[in-house]
Formats: sequence, structure tokens, C-alpha cells
Amino acid sequence: MFFLNDSVAKLISKNVKGRIGIYIHNYIMAGIYFLIGIGLNKILMMLMGISKSEFKKYISMPTSEFKTLLKEPYFIVLIAMILIFFILLIGGEHRAKKYFNMAKASKNQNFGKARFSDISEILKTGLTGDGIIFGKINKKIISKPPTVEGHVLITGGTGTGKSRGVVIPTLLRWQGAALVMDIKGELSKKTSDRRKVFGKVYVFNPEGEGDCYDPIVQCKTIDQAQDLARTLIPIPEKGEPFWAQSAQAILSAFVYEGAYTNKTLPEIAETLCTTPITELVEHCRNSDIREVRILASITYDLPEKTLGGIMGELKSKLITIATDQNIHKATRKSDWSPETLEEGATVYLRVSEHLIEQYKGLLTVIISQVLKHLSKREERKEPPILIAIDETPRLSKIDGLTNALATLRSRNVHIMCVIQSMAQLDKIYGKDERKVIADNCRFKFILSATDPETQKYFSDLAGQKTVMAKGESFSTSAWGSSKSEQGTPLIRPEEWANLEQPILLAPRLQPVKLDLAFWDIEKF
Repeated sequence: MFFLNDSVAKLISKNVKGRIGIYIHNYIMAGIYFLIGIGLNKILMMLMGISKSEFKKYISMPTSEFKTLLKEPYFIVLIAMILIFFILLIGGEHRAKKYFNMAKASKNQNFGKARFSDISEILKTGLTGDGIIFGKINKKIISKPPTVEGHVLITGGTGTGKSRGVVIPTLLRWQGAALVMDIKGELSKKTSDRRKVFGKVYVFNPEGEGDCYDPIVQCKTIDQAQDLARTLIPIPEKGEPFWAQSAQAILSAFVYEGAYTNKTLPEIAETLCTTPITELVEHCRNSDIREVRILASITYDLPEKTLGGIMGELKSKLITIATDQNIHKATRKSDWSPETLEEGATVYLRVSEHLIEQYKGLLTVIISQVLKHLSKREERKEPPILIAIDETPRLSKIDGLTNALATLRSRNVHIMCVIQSMAQLDKIYGKDERKVIADNCRFKFILSATDPETQKYFSDLAGQKTVMAKGESFSTSAWGSSKSEQGTPLIRPEEWANLEQPILLAPRLQPVKLDLAFWDIEKF
């Protein structure tokens, strides 16, 4: 019945605005209900065997016999029908006002037309099914399935439900391969059994017994060796880049050589940390491998004092890898590789929260190598691959992340970056690169935002709405009032700190209010 009511409201609101339109709607619906009532009345009379003459007898019955009438089943049903139609009419008017208000708003949009999307608009964009879970609206799960292109940025502070309401539900429902940054081990503990339904499961866990990964195996080309060196020895945002660049040259030369001499990353790091720098340079200069000689050539003929500075840079970045026995154990061989994801496997990179600083260099290398491998993937290749990077800014700078976000979208690779604030990304990537990362994440799901810059960023994205502002003036001789249009944010910057409901910003949609779909409540 409400479907009929809404259809009438939509039709009238396109042609008649304001209160008059609502009156017309109410009269039409009353007429429709009256006609429906006559039809149902005849059906009831027929079913109960009541003739017209008997019905007239009820109408002309004296007031003194009204109590007898109340005992008649037909009369009780008739009264119930009248009450139901009255409720429908009142409820219908309330629902109709939404369409007339929308029609009115569509006229007054000089300063912005932002509003919140309704469920029908959301469903038209295909945001349903198994995929990256955002939340629910009217008990309907809203998600980004693999068939919808676009990467995802999840923003929310500690305790806002990012894992319980987004990451875990996604891993339980994602039908494809996945590489998962698993801080604290919570994600693998709660989702690995389900992930086995979709393919093999590997857990890279330097702290315990897990599946090993040797990053040197992936460095049999010059660019792969240089990528690893850039990840472990990044160029500083401030200061002289020469020291880092020279250290990168030495490391990339030894990594390239190690890929062909079966050396592991810790073995290479130990050699670089314990061998005098002059011997390292001479080793590269006299290598039988042409590429090794060229890669390290930047350091040839440098003064010994300068070489000492390069050695300091090498040691500061590689000492952990050289000495940590857990890293030695976890990288001694390769039980899985980036190619494993092409087979539909799930790989968890598990690390305790207090050891992130210790292992972030190695973890960043692994993610960078996977992204580099996937950049060569054919477009729209199966299976879909999810890259879930929880606490993205707590890792080192991921070499090639911005390029991956720009190119992997069409290769059926879906990156989900989870952060607490834009300020975190600024610290690692700088503001310009952070903007590129955010722009390439077409879907943004915000649970909260507390720093002012992040609040303003999302407020601007949500847009402005046009409102009527009422003004009053008063003097000894006169009093007056006026109305004028003005623009105001749909969601003010400070409101992002304490959102009543998480907000989804998605292509071809106005902002969407959602409730989180917690995995343990929804029973995914």
C-alpha cells in the first residue's frame, strides 16, 4: 500500500510543489482508499453472507441497540478496516512529505545540493553481495563486490570498529585471493578457517612457526633489486639524499648478486654490516657479474671518509635484519610467493603490535614486491585479489603504492588501506603523495576523524546543502524580518569526530549513512 502511496507522491511532486501538492496527494489517496474500501466491503458481505437489506438494517439500527451491533463480527471487521485506512492515510502523508521536501530542495540549490542517499539509490550502483563490507542499512548489507572497480580507504580512530565491523566481515565474505596485514594476529585467528574454503592459507609469522618468505628470490632483475633497496633505505624527506642513494647502490648490488648465489636477505645484511666498506666496494668493482659492477659504481673512487658515512647509513637500516634470529628463520626459504595469490590463496602477514617497528621494513618489502608483481597482471584477470593493509601508516613507505593504486584497479586487484587519520599518511608519504593516495581510493568509509585537517577534507568531500536563513531587524521605528539562501556543510568538520553513523563516500552517490555490520552479530 505504501508503494502506491509513494508512487502517487513522486508523480504529484514533479508537477505541484509545497502544501497544495500534499493536499492533492491526501485527497487522491483518500479516494483510492475509499474505492478499495467499497471493494473490500462487498467481498466481506459476500463472504459473510450479508445482503444489502441486512446491511441497511445495521445502519438504521436505533442507538439503544448499538451494543448488539458491537457483537456482530461484520461490524467489528468494518471498524477495523476504517482504522487501518485512517492509519494508512496519516502514515502516507508523512511519507509523502519526503518527496515534496526533496522537490522543494531541488528548486533551492544555489549554494549546494548535498544530501544523504537512500537505499534505492545505493542498490542501483551495485553495492551489494560478497566483497568489501561497509555496513548495513535497513538490514541490507552494503558492500563493494569485486565486479565494482575501485580501491577503498577506511578511516577511524582506535576502538571505532574498523576490524570488527569492516576488515573481519570482509575477510569472511571475500571470494578470491587476499594478502592481509595482520597486526596482533586477530584477523588470522578469526578468519583463517573460513578463508580455507576459498583457497590455501599461509601465515607469515616471524615470531612463531609460520610459512616462510625469501624476498631475495624476487630480485632477479635490476629494478626488483633496486625496489628492495629503496624500501629498506628510503630517501629522507629532509637532509642530504647522497648518503641514502649511495647506500641503496651498495645494497641493490649485493641483493642482485644474492639472487643468483642463493643468499638470503639476513645473510646479505650481515655481510654488509660486518665487512669494511672499502672491501665491499672492491668486491663490487671486481665482480664477475656486469650488473653488480654497474649498480655499485656510484661509490667507486670516493674518499674513505665519505665511504664511512655510507657505511653508517647501511648499518643503521640493516642491523635489525642482520641480527634478528626470527627474521633469519622466517626468510630462510619461500613457502609462498606473489604468484601464490594468483591461485586464490590467502596470505596473512602476522606481527605483534609491539614488534611493528622491529619488522616493518621486512613487511613493507613483502607488500611492495606483491604490488610490483600484480602490476604486470592482465586486466580483469581472475581471481579477484584483495590487498588489506591494516594500519597502513605504521609500516615504512610502501614503494610503488601510488602507482599500484592508479594501475591495479583494472587488473581485478582491490586495495583496502586502513588508517586513523590523514595526518598519519602525511608523516610517511608527505602531503602531495597522500592526496594522490586518497584521490585514487574512490570509496572512502569514515568511522571517525579527529584531527582538523582530516575533518575539513571529508567535510568538503561530503559537499554543501542550501538552507534558508532567517534574519530579523529591530529599531525604535520598525521591525522587520527576511529570508535568504545560504550554503552550509552537509556534515560540519567538527561533527566527523563523533559521527552518529559511519559515512560512506562513493562514486555516483551522495554521502551514505550506514550502521556497522559486526561479524559476531551478523553471523557472516
